[in-house]
Parts: sequence; C-alpha cells; structure tokens
Amino acid sequence: LILPFTSAIANLSPLDFVRSVLVDKLHASTIIVGYDHRFGKNREGGFHDLVAFGDMFDFKVTEIPASEIDSIAISSTRIRKALLSGDLQQANDLLGRPYELSGTVVHGQKLGRKLGYPTANIEVSGGLLIPADGVYSGLLWIDGVAHESAISVGTNPTFSDVTNRRVEAYVIGRTGLDLYGKVVDLDFVSHIRDMESFSGIPELL
Repeated sequence: LILPFTSAIANLSPLDFVRSVLVDKLHASTIIVGYDHRFGKNREGGFHDLVAFGDMFDFKVTEIPASEIDSIAISSTRIRKALLSGDLQQANDLLGRPYELSGTVVHGQKLGRKLGYPTANIEVSGGLLIPADGVYSGLLWIDGVAHESAISVGTNPTFSDVTNRRVEAYVIGRTGLDLYGKVVDLDFVSHIRDMESFSGIPELL
C-alpha cells in the first residue's frame, strides 16, 4: 500500500495517524519498524509511542535494530547513494545480495543485433533506481532461469543518435532468444568499467 504524503496526512498527529491508518484502515496486528522510524506530524512519534498505541489498540510492535558492515550503517539512503555513484560493491554488501531490477524487454534501435551482439533492451519498472552509467556483469533471469550477461547502462556514447539512458543486457553464449514482451529480472553482480566513447565501431567491437 502506497500512502500519498498529502498535507492532510502530514498534519495527522501520531495518535490520529495510528488510529486512522494502521488501525481503522489496515487492521494491523503487528507493526515492524526500523530503529530510526518516526511518524506523525513533525515526526513527533517514535518507537515508544508506537508501543503505547499498540497497548491501546491491541497490536504488537517490533523494532529492527541498527546494523553495520565495516562500521557503515546499513540504510536505504546509503544503498541508493552507492548505486548512483557506481559503487555497486558497497551497495551489494549492504544489501547482502546483488542489486536487482525488473522490467519488460522492448524494441530498441537493434544496434547490438547489427554488430553481432543482440541485447535485451529493458524498460525498467516504474520507480526502480537505475545504477550509474557503466558496464556490469550480471544475471538475466528469464522464466526463472539465470543467464550470465553483460549489462550496459547509459546512452551508448559511441553512437551520437542515442540520447536516452538505456538498460541493456547481452546474454553470453546464447543465440536465438526471443524476449520481446517478456518481464525479466536483472541482477547486477559486479561493476566492470565506466561508460566509454569509442572512435568507431571497429574499436568498440
């Protein structure tokens, strides 16, 4: 459930938020929150308030404690920053798994096909964060089967007519795949290099 952050929602007191959203609408029996979770107008509500409201409305509250890896606090903000800066290793370490995108394979300009390396052009599902431009190793999951892939994120700077950022995956060692219209998952395993502009197709190949 995505709750739009309207001015009406933003002005609810912690008690009114719990009563109107968590209790009356969601009928919550257990609430699980992060160690730094705040709620209600001006972020006035915290964990102990939630526990008190749980006693009032008969729901349980569990807090996930702060976690660290190599003295780095694990948070969604740190993971997003790592992905956007191209530090896939840190993002994956904090996640405990490879970062994953999902999307539908759509028709592109078929540049890779013309060069002998057909790629799956993936229209990423709305709202999912796309890592920094570059070339990555990864896995393309097709119908539940993982295929080793080379992933390109960016505008293909060698070709001047490509202006939109793209996410493309070349499945290594497989030919004849018809993926158009399929919903696929893409695991980003490691960062290989930043995006480069080559002098022409021979150098690119």
